[in-house]
Amino acid sequence: MKLLLLHPEDVATHGPWTQHLWDLVVDLGKAGRSTYDRWSEYFHCPVESLQKLDLDDFAQIRRALSSGLGALEDEYGLDWWELISIRFHEQIERILSLQKLAVQIGSKDEIFLTRSGFYARVLELLLGRKVHCFLPANSASRRLRRAAGVASRFSFPQLLQILGDKYDAGYRIRHFVARREGSSGRPVILLPTAYVNASRTALSYASTLPDRDFLLVATRQSGWIVHPPKNVSVARLASYAPGKYCKQEYGHLLERWRQLQVHLNGDRELSILQRLGDFECVPALLREGLAIRDAWLQVFESEPVASVLCADDSNPYTHLPLLIARERGLPAITCHHGALDGRYLVKKSHADLILAKGRMEKDYLVRTCGVAEERVEIAAPPENEAPTAFPTRERRSIVFFSEPYEVGGSRCAEFYREVLPRLADIAGAIGRELVIKLHPQESLRDRRRFVNAALSPIQRKRTRIVEGPLQEELLRQTYFALTVLSTTAVDCTLRGIPVFLCTWLDGSNYGYVEQFIKFGAGSRLSSADEILEIPRMIERFAPQSTCDLWEAARPERLEQLLCEPLKLATAV
Repeated sequence: MKLLLLHPEDVATHGPWTQHLWDLVVDLGKAGRSTYDRWSEYFHCPVESLQKLDLDDFAQIRRALSSGLGALEDEYGLDWWELISIRFHEQIERILSLQKLAVQIGSKDEIFLTRSGFYARVLELLLGRKVHCFLPANSASRRLRRAAGVASRFSFPQLLQILGDKYDAGYRIRHFVARREGSSGRPVILLPTAYVNASRTALSYASTLPDRDFLLVATRQSGWIVHPPKNVSVARLASYAPGKYCKQEYGHLLERWRQLQVHLNGDRELSILQRLGDFECVPALLREGLAIRDAWLQVFESEPVASVLCADDSNPYTHLPLLIARERGLPAITCHHGALDGRYLVKKSHADLILAKGRMEKDYLVRTCGVAEERVEIAAPPENEAPTAFPTRERRSIVFFSEPYEVGGSRCAEFYREVLPRLADIAGAIGRELVIKLHPQESLRDRRRFVNAALSPIQRKRTRIVEGPLQEELLRQTYFALTVLSTTAVDCTLRGIPVFLCTWLDGSNYGYVEQFIKFGAGSRLSSADEILEIPRMIERFAPQSTCDLWEAARPERLEQLLCEPLKLATAV
């Protein structure tokens, strides 16, 4: 057979591969069935996507990441392999997906990729032979185009944050300009954050205990909160940073890393990453990580931290304060800013307790991810409870909750092509507007281009794009919502808003959509054509009980979990 593998960044119908005949085309990205049907007609052969992973595959990833534990511990007992290795789980997922494809490829099959790079090199290692590539991975012109594309998609403040994260991760420069207020001396609950959604979740818990003091420390601008509650102080981690690292300690860890690399070669997936050069970034990550660790240590030295509540323990830089708290014998509690966190399939949580928002999340953590049941407690922020109320016919918006699909290799342009025209037609037929709500990580400029390509001029007139944090006013105006697997499916269900899930577009390996549907957080749509059935489905819609999705913690229980150390410190 003659196989074409389509890189996620390439368009099927544009490129030198269109001049050839193929027996099979495999999309290394993700699109919908109607897209693949259209491409099948174009290529005159079947078009399909890679297989998804299963739970056994995630057990393999967990074993791989665990193989280096204990080899890179610093003087504070922090395991830097554990902190760093979580960054590579997505690459290992792609390797395992390619392994499933490789076992189906015969020795005489001809393999072509639209461009060289990670996928091509992995397949060569798996197959033990060269594969043909039409385009280079990173030509100079391509790098320039990519840089120009990034610059055009983001605002100036966003670009500054990107540059800071890339070239000043250890706060060598930013610590000079970051300012902070002096400590009040009163014990505080530390809220580490890197993103606005994590900040909002942490502040929801803080707002339930107005008599207690909290300190939100942002590692980057996207976690910054301008108007926090009165009982929350905010600071930038850069303001605590020394702007340097201990070269002697770094040299010691670097030597341990060189020894660990030999051991990691015993694992097939990790050895592939090593041969591809993916671990070349580890020395820089160690250097930056030590500087960030020292910044967090300064937080604990400068502020009377009594406990830690982290809304994202998958981020290495916001995971650090949990580990420091554990090392100091302070309560360390974590929660997740979204509905579910599939990274518990591959990571180990060092928190004393994980706060789940409801039975749906606890069931996912325990049954799917294998977290010990006694380490999970249902305790959602009380003030986020929303009364269940079916939206009246006066509600004027049909909302599509978009996501940064490209992060997982999905094709946003194709998703929009399948979904938006049908939603716009429904909006026109029933006299409502179509609202496209962007995720905080999406670029308005970039998404507007995709919207314009997907919709006709008439359809665009009744369409509006909304960016920024999700506002309650938008939810109040939502007649029905549609998404692939966004956490907003839960937000809508809690408010009695009909929400529909595009299951045929779900490219995630983590089983979020099935968990949503199992607990009533959305209705299944199996194809793009079913979107047109939504008006009739709404006529039969009846809000379900939301107690499995959101169960508010008793304030006295939150007080016990988060504030008992504060009472002791105050007494002393």
